Amino acid sequence: MGVMENPVYVENVGVSNERKKSKSSKLCHRYSKGKWETKESCLVCDSQYCSNGVLRAMVSMPEGRKCVGCIGKAINEVNRLKLGKNPRVLSQLLSALEVKQIMKAERECFVNQLQPGQLIVNGLPLNPEEMAELLGCALPPRKLKPGRYWYDKESGLWGKEREKPDRVISSNLNFMGKLSPDASKGNTGVYINGREITRLELRSLKLANVQCPRETHFWVYDDGRYEEEGQNNIRGNIWGKASTRFFCTLFSLPVPNGHHDGLRDEAGNTHPVSNYPDKKRVLRLLLVGLEGAGTSTILKQAKFLYGNKFTNEELLDIKLMIQSNMYKYLSILLEERERFEEEELSMSTEEASDSKDTEADEDVESKQTIESTYALNPKLKHFSDWLLDITATEYFLSRAIELSSLEYEPSEQDILFAEGFTQANGLAFVEFSLDDRSPMSETYIDYVEAPPLPLTRYQLIRVNAKGMKEGCKWVEMFEDVCAALFCVSLADYDHMSLAPNVNDSGNLHQNKMIQSKELFKTMVKQPCFKDTPFILILNKYVVFKDKIERVPLHTCEWFHDFNPVRTKELTLADQAYFYVGMKFKDLYTSITGQKLFIWQTRARDRENIDEALKFMREVLRWEEEKGEYCSAGAEDSFFSTD
Repeated sequence: MGVMENPVYVENVGVSNERKKSKSSKLCHRYSKGKWETKESCLVCDSQYCSNGVLRAMVSMPEGRKCVGCIGKAINEVNRLKLGKNPRVLSQLLSALEVKQIMKAERECFVNQLQPGQLIVNGLPLNPEEMAELLGCALPPRKLKPGRYWYDKESGLWGKEREKPDRVISSNLNFMGKLSPDASKGNTGVYINGREITRLELRSLKLANVQCPRETHFWVYDDGRYEEEGQNNIRGNIWGKASTRFFCTLFSLPVPNGHHDGLRDEAGNTHPVSNYPDKKRVLRLLLVGLEGAGTSTILKQAKFLYGNKFTNEELLDIKLMIQSNMYKYLSILLEERERFEEEELSMSTEEASDSKDTEADEDVESKQTIESTYALNPKLKHFSDWLLDITATEYFLSRAIELSSLEYEPSEQDILFAEGFTQANGLAFVEFSLDDRSPMSETYIDYVEAPPLPLTRYQLIRVNAKGMKEGCKWVEMFEDVCAALFCVSLADYDHMSLAPNVNDSGNLHQNKMIQSKELFKTMVKQPCFKDTPFILILNKYVVFKDKIERVPLHTCEWFHDFNPVRTKELTLADQAYFYVGMKFKDLYTSITGQKLFIWQTRARDRENIDEALKFMREVLRWEEEKGEYCSAGAEDSFFSTD
């Protein structure tokens, strides 16, 4: 079955591109009327819809104001400044909260963001890692548009190519491009960090009483301190005086705001991490794992467990995330089915041409061709099983009509099954309290009726694994965490996914368990986690127990030496679980020389997550009282097979 080049959507979904082009831009593209009525435009194709047609054409708007046929497509760059602004018609049809969530989804949706290749910095286009570093730094450039820019790594100055600097961003960002002397098209003969400055910059230097004859080369740092190249002698601060800062503002030149090299809150994508004055009473815990490992489910369970209810705004955000994910699942399934069908047709055609000399019944051949074309071949079945296994798409796709409704409200189970915590799926946290009474302490056993001790507050912070790459500077903001919880899906030992190539030559398919191993090594080797205890959370044991009977563990090359012994005491799944735990434990010990704590979880089982978090509390207690607990009983507490 070939691909339709110009798909025509049915009447209750959208309109075709041909129909859109044939109508006047002043008319509604759905009803061809309302010439003088205010309309809402699609950010991709600029089709306009009146108040009667906008909700029918755009439905639930998981990516903002887009026709259904435009979902998943990049926006027209002309409309970039409109992202999240001026919903003229929607504000008349929907509640203020719904409009706010749609605008938030529009701003934060991944497909609506600038792509790395659209930004050229210091003469070279950014790669995905550089783009992530730029947008994830403490002071990112605001309102970015596609174009060519220059960046001074030492001072943090940033501007459009061949123009004066227009802002100060975080310094020391690692881009491949090097700053050119004529980056800002200066002609003053005075250089800052190798760039010839403009006349306005020269004037501001003179107002700051900086002696700068021609052919002077200065070295300027991000806080304004400066020195002549090769002198190693700080001569002052360019922006130290209020009068200098005033004149810079007057000339539209940027001035540092005093904040450097931190971590921003991911531009509003998720909740920012709070800073508490009394840090002794708030223990921060870091939760990290690959996509699909179950970190978001654990975070949501913690929120449900300890009385942190989802607000109406959060529920609406989750609703949009579920609807967006559902469209993504449908798109993936349809695209892969079509690709496999084309491959099967191609193979059938080749086999038919090779067997012309063989006598066969034409009717039988025709029937077999049709069956091979439309039947679910083994490759497609394997792909479908993988997709359903890691994303629980069957749960949502079976209710596609209900989920796409504007009246749909996510249930508690929907929230747990949803893939991710927010649409951006970035930094997020949950706060909760646990009492200090431990079932392993004598006080708890002897005085059950004793009044409760003061509650200890915890902050469980979930970080997207993409941000924990080696060399990432903002990881240091987590140097004060009390424990790092690393989550691994046991069922991932036979899954393959795209992973960055270490040679930067593109992407490659890699076993997800190997990816978890490499991410684990990267985290453990971070200097800021040198004295931080690690807890390995082995998740999805139920799925693992079923799969291990069908797919051998040595499918993952890291587990090539697994040789189980059939016994009545331990099942194959139990042996495999202990083996995987020991592999991670040996790896951790070889790097740090310390012991790794391990716990088995079933993320959708609330009681199990409650036990896991209480085990974490005991780990922190053991770390506090190393002499008694670590030497006596920690070894027996590394694993749980409940």
